Amino acid sequence: MKTWVHSAMILLACLVGTACDKGQGTVADEDPTMVSLNLDVALTDDPASYAAATGDNEKMQTLRIIIVRPDGTVEANRYIEITKAVVTYGYETFKVRGNEIKRIYLLVNEQNTRLIDNGTPVGDTWEFFRAIRPGDTFPAERIARLTVGLDTPSAQLAGPLPMNESHEVEVGDKDQACTLFVTRAAVKFSVRIVNRGTDARQLTGLAIEKMADRAYYMPRDAVYDPDAAAEGNNQKAIVSYTTPADAGYYRFELLSDELPLTLPTGDEEATLKPIYLLEGKYVDPDAPAVADGPARNYRIALSIDGHRDLLTGYLPNLPQLPRNTHAVVTVTIGAGSDLTCMVDVVPYGEVILDPSFGI
Repeated sequence: MKTWVHSAMILLACLVGTACDKGQGTVADEDPTMVSLNLDVALTDDPASYAAATGDNEKMQTLRIIIVRPDGTVEANRYIEITKAVVTYGYETFKVRGNEIKRIYLLVNEQNTRLIDNGTPVGDTWEFFRAIRPGDTFPAERIARLTVGLDTPSAQLAGPLPMNESHEVEVGDKDQACTLFVTRAAVKFSVRIVNRGTDARQLTGLAIEKMADRAYYMPRDAVYDPDAAAEGNNQKAIVSYTTPADAGYYRFELLSDELPLTLPTGDEEATLKPIYLLEGKYVDPDAPAVADGPARNYRIALSIDGHRDLLTGYLPNLPQLPRNTHAVVTVTIGAGSDLTCMVDVVPYGEVILDPSFGI
């Protein structure tokens, strides 16, 4: 089974130039230090990788850009509804005050998110963010504590995926350029099954343990792999992050009209639709000790021919599950009377570690 762990992001190329301000959701005056800030929004997924956007739910359908001045004043809050899901959007122009460092918040697909604010569900996310008006003080602490929640035991993120980030950008008094990215607030599992046995089988269930039932909406204390930046790689892997202290962990069980799924013999792969879950930091106290390589904290279980959890084992090389991870899990059912599962994990950087587990 191969698990590819990649990251995908949305880039915004920012140019301070002479483009016209659309006059939408922006504080403007006649200050001579006012400049035009042009934001070019595009997905930069590598189409050759498993992290490339597949389907409209992994693309941009709405975008909100909030610009905050150093004193915490909201300078702009613009919502863009994109008529067709895209990987490249185009330009948005803002008139902003120059010669200062801005904090820019980028929110994608906000309305398809079950937000929780200090334990209380947010009813209308569009109204929630729209209420942050230019000229007001930006509620930084409140935004930082927002979480995304899931119902258990069969819930997953459905519809357009939330994507977001915040960045500090130094705006001068002349033309300049910057690159900003947005991170998908999801962990994507793609499961492929190859049946090397002599008889066709039926996949009748799939479970993954232990998945988080909530995560921060905005990335919290996220640190990206510095080696990727040094190599100019646009696919950033999160190596350190923070999760809510009160997050619970549950056994995700796939409830899908895809099941039962026939597993023909031979080289043909049976593939499930992607599964979208939340980032987490579960530590399994019962996991076996690993002398070399990362700890094993997450288990997968397959039910075959009606036999619950017939094939189960730890996923190697997934000690944690930060957002924006894509795990491609390839299960191989061996020949003969026994079922076996081989897992090759290729994380960011394509380092192959311990590749196997069995029943």
